[in-house]
Amino acid sequence: MFVISTAVLYQTMEYLSWMSLYRDLSARSMFLFVKQHLKQLTSAFMFMVLWPIIPHLICDIFFYGALYISPLQASLTVYQRFTTLE
Repeated sequence: MFVISTAVLYQTMEYLSWMSLYRDLSARSMFLFVKQHLKQLTSAFMFMVLWPIIPHLICDIFFYGALYISPLQASLTVYQRFTTLE
């Protein structure tokens, strides 16, 4: 439901921007329209492409960091326990 309502709002926003473009057509308004459209495309790119990648990347960094550091930490703990036995 949320996705459909967002799509309806974006479609309405696009319709209104096209109507305002045709109402006062000039080079300045065309530049502002293209600038606004590129902002929307950039926002869509950020949320649709980068948003799924970034959490996976962060989780992978923590997981593999712990995976490679954990044996080192365990070996240091075992070494310290052996040194305290003497």
